Amino acid sequence: MQKVTLKLKENSYDIVVGNNTMPKLGAYLRSLNIGNDAIMITNPVVKKFHGKAVETSLKKSGFSVKVFEVPDGEKSKSAKHAF
Repeated sequence: MQKVTLKLKENSYDIVVGNNTMPKLGAYLRSLNIGNDAIMITNPVVKKFHGKAVETSLKKSGFSVKVFEVPDGEKSKSAKHAF
């Protein structure tokens, strides 16, 4: 896995990219020492293809996992769906 920083002034953030990253995700996040709870926010399409792999990886690394599913599309990227 490789970390790439997306620089957006005060809203910069890191993106992790690589091959076959889903099974390694839990171990990578555990290495960041960020706590024991994980929240996966996803839409039905992404959940269908990747949800189980992500959840399994997180649980295998000792995280408790809560999954929140939001509708697909740009309209779902709002405070209304976040809360």
